[in-house]
Amino acid sequence: MNPPNVPGPSNLPPDSTQNPPPYTPPPGGTPPPMRPAGGGGLFSGRNIVIGLIALALLCACTCGVIFFVVLPRVGSNIATQLQTAAPGGLETVQVAAVGTDFMTRLKNSDWNGAYNLCTPDLKKELGSAPQLGTKISGGKVQPVDWTFQDFSTITPTSQDAQIDGTAHFSGNRSGTLRLVLDRVAPNQWQISGFNLQPQ
Repeated sequence: MNPPNVPGPSNLPPDSTQNPPPYTPPPGGTPPPMRPAGGGGLFSGRNIVIGLIALALLCACTCGVIFFVVLPRVGSNIATQLQTAAPGGLETVQVAAVGTDFMTRLKNSDWNGAYNLCTPDLKKELGSAPQLGTKISGGKVQPVDWTFQDFSTITPTSQDAQIDGTAHFSGNRSGTLRLVLDRVAPNQWQISGFNLQPQ
């Protein structure tokens, strides 16, 4: 037994009220700063920007798909027609557009619109817009849908053009079509003749 007031080993637990030793940084530099609570999570500024960019790209892709894949079909799809047309540049596009417009107006019984796409000579031959309607309805050749299969070679110096194709007519009949167009101005074509022939 140790005499009084003589230091020596003790069986008492250490004093818990003493302060812990001060923090000593590890060797090699200062430690990285602690991340504040709530920072760098799912809704950080960088993640929001990335999400907005991804959303914009998704919208652009969706619009592209709708535009190129889900285009509504009016009469015959002009893009499909031009793929099968003979090369001719702007003239081919203009001729195809007039031909499609004419056929669409016949389909929709827009006799005035179809009549106004014709040359003066063809108008004189037809007589009037109502007479054109009588010719189409009476001949049972009102088109339901059609496909342009072949274009004549159209160049910037061409004065006329021809479109051949196939069509379905009212009464569940099918047949052929031929449109003849004249250039009436540098960038303007009109229908100068047509033949809708059920088989």
